[in-house]
Amino acid sequence: MKLTKKTYLTTESDKLIDRSFNELGKTKSRINISSFFQMYKDIFFRIPKTGTNSHTTLYNESGTFLENPQSSNSTKIKRLNKQLKELQIKLSRLEHKNEMLSSTNVAQELEIREIKKS
Repeated sequence: MKLTKKTYLTTESDKLIDRSFNELGKTKSRINISSFFQMYKDIFFRIPKTGTNSHTTLYNESGTFLENPQSSNSTKIKRLNKQLKELQIKLSRLEHKNEMLSSTNVAQELEIREIKKS
């Protein structure tokens, strides 16, 4: 096997070799909606369900943007309304129990007075 070596002059090599280092420089990638959704599909299962950078964050931010009733503020309001109703039920039960205890105390006092009279 015979090897041959070809040499070029600098002016000839400049025509053959790109010396601008375009491939090594930083390029700004332009993200469009299509490429965003493709990247989202690619990393979907690596995104945590909760936390700062999570599906929950995306859901809440999109919900707020869309004025979705399931956005975080609406969810908080619903949760607080539910909690308020539960507390009102507890208060109602305690008031009823208090009335019954008061009635029992009144009946006992009347019974004691009757006993003292006799």
